[in-house]
Amino acid sequence: MGKVRVATDSCSGIPADLAQEHGIEVIPLTVRFGEEAFRDGVDMTAEEFYRRLPSAADLPKTSQPSVAEFLEVFDRLAGEGDTAGILVVTLSHKLSGTYASAVQAAREFNRVPVEVVDSLSASVPQTFAALAASRAADRGASLEEAAAAAREVAGRCRLYATLDTLEYLRRGGRIGRAAAWAGAVLQIKPVITLDGGEVAPVARLRTRAKAVEFILDRLGAEIKRDRPLHAGIIHATSPQEAADLAEEVRKRFQPEELIISGLTPVLGTYAGPGALGVAYYQD
Repeated sequence: MGKVRVATDSCSGIPADLAQEHGIEVIPLTVRFGEEAFRDGVDMTAEEFYRRLPSAADLPKTSQPSVAEFLEVFDRLAGEGDTAGILVVTLSHKLSGTYASAVQAAREFNRVPVEVVDSLSASVPQTFAALAASRAADRGASLEEAAAAAREVAGRCRLYATLDTLEYLRRGGRIGRAAAWAGAVLQIKPVITLDGGEVAPVARLRTRAKAVEFILDRLGAEIKRDRPLHAGIIHATSPQEAADLAEEVRKRFQPEELIISGLTPVLGTYAGPGALGVAYYQD
């Protein structure tokens, strides 16, 4: 019996070493500055993107992988050994057309079965869903079982992040239920989450430090100490802040798994340079 192969899109932000270790294929979205197009995390690094973003005359445009690009990946994965099926974990359909493209490609592909899972999230929760599917596949799970594992973990993941401003979300049309805060004064640091696949407001704090402490307190109130914890730190341009936050999460909550993930250019288009947050789920 063959093995299920797992793929996810670049908005998962899965670290390259983790993707390689678990054999997870990463399919890039595209970000455009005017007429220049860059594959997310391939043709332009996050560092280059965030250096360029503040001075861009217009907000960059983003686009999902085409049906043809998905089909090309499916064809390659199907040809690599004994493949029992292909599972694709995408970011929320409320944030991108990636899910729709993947579903259309799955319908057209007939070499092996393909299942598409909408994570109803992005970034670390999407990564955790893909990892759950890959780990299930390593245990010999069927395509349906691997998809169920991804959906189950995605459904339990929570994400809290603070942004420097909601302006990027507003300009990019991804502000969701946080729209009521769009006119907030610049000194306010919003804390947001992803709920039902779209951005939702959680709290407004006076400083970044208070926003981070709010997130940590929220985790402390939600986490059950008798269950294994999987956590991930999300950041755009603050590797040291991310490392410090990871250490604080490790000290307070002793996670079984802890990863640090940078926001790729596509997600950074909407979150902006100052994004910092935590995502988690428990077994």
